[in-house]
Amino acid sequence: MPDSLVIDNIDFGDVDPEQMTPAMRRSNVRWHTLTISVSNPSATTPFYVIAEPRRIRYDENQRALIIQFSEHDAPPPSTPGPLGVPLPPKHIVVRPGEQSWLTYRLSSPITFLEQTAEGGERQRLVRIPEDVDRIEFTVAYDTDAPPQEIDLTTRGGSGGWENWGKTARQSCVPPRRNGTEASD
Repeated sequence: MPDSLVIDNIDFGDVDPEQMTPAMRRSNVRWHTLTISVSNPSATTPFYVIAEPRRIRYDENQRALIIQFSEHDAPPPSTPGPLGVPLPPKHIVVRPGEQSWLTYRLSSPITFLEQTAEGGERQRLVRIPEDVDRIEFTVAYDTDAPPQEIDLTTRGGSGGWENWGKTARQSCVPPRRNGTEASD
């Protein structure tokens, strides 16, 4: 469809050792690179695309790592940004008929804070691929840029990003340590 962003390909692999910083080498965790190839089939209209994850969560029941380059269907963050102020989403422009890439590095394990039944918090370590059978992606895009101003008078000061744009969704299976994909 000419009015819809297309997710062409998802590549998930280990970070190239030459691209690792000294801090990454010292961290004693595995590093992965996620690259999402997107294209704009429109002949005339550019798409503005959120260029970095806004939320990452783990669904233990589905063994799914959910990465949202979007604020659709996302709860407000517990720590929205420096000094508690939410940051406007970074975005790229995908011109008509062109392709672009969204790239993000993930460490494994990832530490999530979960709410306990008693109202406290506990840490949950999620290892890729050991704990993850599927990685789901949501990418927000629109023909207008996402708002960059923040209304601090609203509760949470979200900037209206949770209602911005349309979304494209896709999933992939992370490669297992021996380089093979897991079966669905």
